Amino acid sequence: VGHVFFGTAPLPPQIHQGGHWFGTKYRAPQAFVDLAQDPAGRGSYEVRRRVDSVRPVLNAYYWITPSYSLGCFQDSSPFKSCYNGATNHANLQPWELSFADPEMILGVERDLEDTNNFRPTDTALMQCGNVLFFRGRWLDYNNTLGTPEQEQSGARAFHFYRIETGPDTVFAAITHYPSENCGILEVLSSGDAGDWAKFKQQVKDLRSECSQGGAIIVYTTSRGQCIAYDNGSATVDGHPFALKDYELCESPYLNSKWNSGVFDFEYGKHEFQLDFRQPFFPAGDGLTSAWFGDVVFQSLVSTRLDPQIEFRWGTRSPEGLLDVAAGFSVRWTGCFLADSSSEHLFSIHASGAVRMWIEDELILDHAPEDESATEAISKGFAMQAGEYYPIRIEFSHVAGDAFFTARWQSEWRDSHALGLTDELFTSLPS
Repeated sequence: VGHVFFGTAPLPPQIHQGGHWFGTKYRAPQAFVDLAQDPAGRGSYEVRRRVDSVRPVLNAYYWITPSYSLGCFQDSSPFKSCYNGATNHANLQPWELSFADPEMILGVERDLEDTNNFRPTDTALMQCGNVLFFRGRWLDYNNTLGTPEQEQSGARAFHFYRIETGPDTVFAAITHYPSENCGILEVLSSGDAGDWAKFKQQVKDLRSECSQGGAIIVYTTSRGQCIAYDNGSATVDGHPFALKDYELCESPYLNSKWNSGVFDFEYGKHEFQLDFRQPFFPAGDGLTSAWFGDVVFQSLVSTRLDPQIEFRWGTRSPEGLLDVAAGFSVRWTGCFLADSSSEHLFSIHASGAVRMWIEDELILDHAPEDESATEAISKGFAMQAGEYYPIRIEFSHVAGDAFFTARWQSEWRDSHALGLTDELFTSLPS
């Protein structure tokens, strides 16, 4: 959960070795990267989401912290295998506790030689924050968590794990009812739990009840919450606690209503909206370029279509008709398709003077005083996702090796070459 959802740890070695790599010209938004690389800034939070990649719809729940992540399928549903398409695991609700060290995983007991072999008797029942109710047995998948300390008290068997991982030590306590074949898992970081001995004693003193093979469970957490589960429904401190019918995603950072087609993202200074209700964006053909045999856009030599604005001519003649040593100029015109509703920035790396307009607003005016001044960044320009904006770029080269690259970025994309993602059009699409 941690390394996949928000990057609380490096990718596990088995993913690197498995060859699961994807090539794409689209990159993750820098805002997502910032979020993934700041576990301390995120703190601890819950994520609820509805998963529709398998049938029927599944409701997933996560509790994510800088040191560990706990997650499960929250409501009881048949599960369609992603391997063979069979729906043969009725009432399956896998759960998993993962840590900043990706080799450390505690989860539902299963046959690790058969990735599709879960048993309905070993399943999550519900989760609320750092507390999970489950039926059946559990398993240390990689034998990395060490032997738990065990104690017996009446009908309850306690299993205490102390895991050294990430920025904090993690304490995990399982209160197991062998006669009912069910249990309660509570996880805390040492920063929240304090002393190890105190944590163990507190768990043993907490109120817990389990009956009817896990159909009814009541537990008072170390934080004082009273969680009650009764045959597929739940309450927390007497108030209903939903186990299903979540929105598409509900979290402090990413939110989307079910079937809305809109995703809202907010993290620090980053705030933007992705609207997938927009019609499919056509691929752009590029910008029209006009080439001049002087530096003042007077002597037109030729015109052409440039799909991408990235050139390194050196002393070679652009278009075969221009004399680099004598100087030349070029003007690009067309339309730019905004990828998101956010501020867009443009930058250039050029061997001469550059001016750039969006609509009729001059957003960049770069006139270098010496040959070392080759880079400049525009002022921001607010755009709306799916809208087309007239763009004009003028470049004048006087002497020396000739080169010109234009780049752009937004809240949704890192900086990359202008035209790389087919966002340029010679004219407004009909």
